[in-house]
Amino acid sequence: MLERWRPETHTFHLPTGECTITLEDINMLFGLRIDGKVVVGETEGPDYACVDALGVEPIGDRVKGAVKLRWIHNELFELEEHSQQTEQENILHAKLYILSMIAVLFPDKSHNVLHSSWFKFVKDFDECGKYSWGFACLSYLYREMCKACRVGCMSLGGCSLILAVWTYYRIPRLAPRSEIAPSYPYATR
Repeated sequence: MLERWRPETHTFHLPTGECTITLEDINMLFGLRIDGKVVVGETEGPDYACVDALGVEPIGDRVKGAVKLRWIHNELFELEEHSQQTEQENILHAKLYILSMIAVLFPDKSHNVLHSSWFKFVKDFDECGKYSWGFACLSYLYREMCKACRVGCMSLGGCSLILAVWTYYRIPRLAPRSEIAPSYPYATR
């Protein structure tokens, strides 16, 4: 599909015509919120962002301006092992889970780190639910697809899962065969 992407118009040029991924697609296919507060901020978060948002220091699993996803997954695993979790551990577990979902929706090209700039969004649960995550995810995917179309680019950042699910939904001949009836959000299928 990337070979058919035109960065000038943000559309796919197919033999049958032009088409693109819309906000309605993001909402319908992934169930992501498309209205609400805009996800904006610095692209580089401070090194203390993790401690500020989670209250935990990722010792040894830091890279410049980011935290390794391995640390987040290990912390989630350790929290799941406790049979009697405290309220504080439940909150930490929820924040880490949200961060792992952010890492799926907004991956970098390496797919193994989460930039510090994302930690501020999980600091307050009430605020986290008010953001337009679908709009941010679609914008990020568009930007990364435009970058991937440049000569010499070898990989794609952004949520390629969105691209795959959208392609399966909009171009059914490319989709794997399934006996399960479609339901929404479609990606849960």
